[in-house]
Amino acid sequence: MKAGHGRLAFAHQLRGIAVLLVVISHYLQLFWERPEVVDRHIGLRLEAGAPPALVAWLADAGIATGSIGVAIFFLISGLVIPISITRLRRRFLLARLLRIYPTYLAALAVNLVVYCASHAGAAMPWPGPLVLASNLLLLNPYLRIASLDMVNWTLAIEMTFYCLAALGWRWVERYGRRAIVATGAAVLAAALLLRIGMPDGGRGMAMAVVGEFVNEAMFVSFILLGTLCYLHLEGRLTTRALLLGLAFGYLGFCAIWLVLVRSHEIWRVPMNYLLALLIFTGSYFFRHRFRGGAWLARLADISYPLYLVHALLGYCVIRLLMAQGQPYSLAVLVATCAALGLAAVLHQRVERPSLHYVARCCQIVRPAQEKMRRS
Repeated sequence: MKAGHGRLAFAHQLRGIAVLLVVISHYLQLFWERPEVVDRHIGLRLEAGAPPALVAWLADAGIATGSIGVAIFFLISGLVIPISITRLRRRFLLARLLRIYPTYLAALAVNLVVYCASHAGAAMPWPGPLVLASNLLLLNPYLRIASLDMVNWTLAIEMTFYCLAALGWRWVERYGRRAIVATGAAVLAAALLLRIGMPDGGRGMAMAVVGEFVNEAMFVSFILLGTLCYLHLEGRLTTRALLLGLAFGYLGFCAIWLVLVRSHEIWRVPMNYLLALLIFTGSYFFRHRFRGGAWLARLADISYPLYLVHALLGYCVIRLLMAQGQPYSLAVLVATCAALGLAAVLHQRVERPSLHYVARCCQIVRPAQEKMRRS
């Protein structure tokens, strides 16, 4: 659902902020902090020199703009997806597939062209069939296969949320926040069992699938914090109950994270998710005063295709220009313009037609629902 008007206009414009934060993360932070990751994805090596001072400042402050952006996207989904479920009912999953996949497939085709071009001359200049198929079906996290576009792991989480939401929405409608609390508790219990049963991370395909599902369910528990805002929006939660639910829900997410994650930076993601929660919650409470401007609305319109195509294309442009002696700042500017232009084309040619088709599905379903109610 496109929340571009009325009481959810703030959520749509937050998409523009979220995608901007993700682009900054990839072009600024990941480019300098994890050059080996960039090398592995685009096959172009370059000694880039000293990073900008801002990179060190963000690292010292523990700020990961990409984590903040992704978390905002998750919370937006938690808020708007319940509205889509109540409108579409049984056709919800079909509508989500039609919303997600046309643009994703077009972006994947673009990323494959970029991938093959950047790996030209390599021993394996194209991804293998298993890599391609798993990325195509968004199953690569379950198979422990790297993402081709560096971002589709979040789409896999979104798809898991859609399936769980479609299966359990009547439970949420009936029990409200208690259903959400129970979901978080179930994920925490599963995480504890997984940690006890697989103390070293586990081996084998079955354990990998189970582990990835629990990992995705952990993020779903965070997405459900946005659903608490939906319940408040519909008058089913008081403001006090909402704030308590957000606080305890976030603490539950942190508990699951502590159980599952084995990292020396164990608090970095939870702290950045807290920043995202504060940004989202503040925007929600001041939604009637939220004014982002036309530029932010336009950025929000193309946020999905921009999210999908900016990474590989941007890294290739930056590396190639810097290899020609161009300054990093100019290379980033050109890469950003290229990504924005390509995203705008995909939005016009692919995303908008798919959105119109989904809207037609809504118009088909609603008269049928009215007829059922009257009979």
